[in-house]
Formats: sequence, C-alpha cells, structure tokens
Amino acid sequence: MPMGDDQSDATMPPPQDAATLDVHEAAVPACTISPPSGSACNSITAPPSSVAVTCNATEAVPAPVGGVIHDGTYRLISATFYADGTACPTPETDGVVWDICGTSWQIAQNDAVNGSPQPPLVANATVVATGSSLAITISCGLTTQPITFGYDADPTSLRLHIGGGTTATSGRVDTFARQ
Repeated sequence: MPMGDDQSDATMPPPQDAATLDVHEAAVPACTISPPSGSACNSITAPPSSVAVTCNATEAVPAPVGGVIHDGTYRLISATFYADGTACPTPETDGVVWDICGTSWQIAQNDAVNGSPQPPLVANATVVATGSSLAITISCGLTTQPITFGYDADPTSLRLHIGGGTTATSGRVDTFARQ
C-alpha cells in the first residue's frame, strides 16, 4: 500500500522473513558475495580487456544524477572520456565486472594501456551512496582509500563517473549493463 493512503497500517499483516514463509510461498533469494579464491579477494573471473575507451574531445563530462543501484552483476559495455577541449588520454581497453550486493561490492578487471596488458585488479569494497555520489572504501585488493565516484543508475544499468580528467569538466564515465 502506498504511503499517504488513508487506510491504517494496522490492517496490514506483519512482514514475514524467509524463516516464517509458508512452504508454498517462494522466498526471494538474497544476493551473495563471491568467496575469496586463494590469495585473491574474490573468485570473480575478470573479463578480457575488450571495451575501448573512446574520447569525446569537445564535450564536458555529464553531471551524475544518482538513482537506485540494484543488486546484481554488472559488465562494462562502454567507456567514454570527456576531454572538454583538453587532450584525450592514452588509448586503453578495459574488461570490468562488478558484483553488487547491497553495500558489498566486488570487482574484477583487466585492462591494457597503449596495447600493454596491466596487472589484473581484483578487489572488495564497501560502497555507500549519498545523492549522486558513491563513497568507496576498499577492504581488500587496493591500498588507495577512500574513492569517490559520481553515478547514475536505473534497473538495467549503472554508470560510474570515475574522473581522471585534468579539469573539473573533464573525466571518464563507464557504463555497465546489469546481467
């Protein structure tokens, strides 16, 4: 029942958790995070670095708008650097997957800069959204902290405004499709 309805909440049955559901009702499975694999933070397989980072030499980076980030697996489908009249960065290709479960985020990434493969990144983080910003605290895999990204989200995609520009109006936006 939507909020603001004239009917009292007292008429609503109490919420049920998975332990009290009738055996004929389907419980919605909770998301889970990937367990560590050997010395790696998680067991996500990093995809090949196949998405070329394009450069929009003339436009400013769009402002992030926020939104609801849904649990799931997100794969990189495009990456654009907005130069806003500054120089475009060195050519790069990336392959990135994020597994998102509430505030627990895991990443596996392969990238190549100027055709040279870089060491893979496998990391875990706690991510908190406020407005159109994400505060990212790495718990395994990187020593850089904290990280702040802007973001846009809808039920099927996530766009991370990861910065990296030389001015306030230049930077990169990565687009991920929810699988």
